[in-house]
Amino acid sequence: MVTKLNKRASIFFVLSLLFMLAGCVPKVATKAPNNGRLDLLEQRIFALEQQKLRAIAELTDQTETFRVRVDGELKNFRKSQRFFIAELDKLKQDIALITNDNELVQDKARKNGLRLKRLERRLGSQIIALSELKAFFDESVDVDQGGKREDQIAFNNAYKIFKKRNFTDAGRAFLKFRSQYTKSDLVDDAVYFIGYIHFLQGQYDRATLYFQEMLEQYPQSNWILDGKWWLGVSHERSGDINAAMDVYKELLELPAQNPIRIKAELRLEDITPVAAP
Repeated sequence: MVTKLNKRASIFFVLSLLFMLAGCVPKVATKAPNNGRLDLLEQRIFALEQQKLRAIAELTDQTETFRVRVDGELKNFRKSQRFFIAELDKLKQDIALITNDNELVQDKARKNGLRLKRLERRLGSQIIALSELKAFFDESVDVDQGGKREDQIAFNNAYKIFKKRNFTDAGRAFLKFRSQYTKSDLVDDAVYFIGYIHFLQGQYDRATLYFQEMLEQYPQSNWILDGKWWLGVSHERSGDINAAMDVYKELLELPAQNPIRIKAELRLEDITPVAAP
């Protein structure tokens, strides 16, 4: 019985020893390779970290260099921008000065044009009237008495007095002619000169009466247009602006180049009231 127990113990001991040896051998065999791999892995990790640090350092250097260059270019750009802004402001000021000067010149030219136009309107009729009056005095009138009718002689004598600018005596002479030679073909001429003499003497109401009489009783007279013109001027001088405008408007029916139409148009523009805005 004891022998069987000893055998069993011996077998158990042997098996235990074998198990111990089987467990120790793999552990010793596998420990060395694992440590080598870890060392290699650590070396690679360390190398990668060093490479990463070098790359970061290079990138930092490049970034700093780029930042410095950008800062320099930005400063130059700002300087150029300030310069161009200053030049632009100066250019704007020059343009403003030129514009103001042009506006002043145009304003002065416009005002001078208006003044000239007003002066032309005011003096136009007077200048033309003086030229017509001069033509009356300078024209060559045949006053030869030989072979003339009695009415022609009387009219020529009155006209001689008129040419000497003795308007009072001339007016009396024409009035006498009108009452004495009622059938003469020169009566309309006498009526015209009577009205014209009253106009020259500033008697506009009396002048209006004779010019109106000539227009109504002698519509075929050679003085019809002149009489109508002086009728309008007489109305205007006497203060009857509406009547003057009516006469001037009738004269606008004449051809555009007619001097009397031009005078009437100027007077009409000058006395027509401006409509309120």
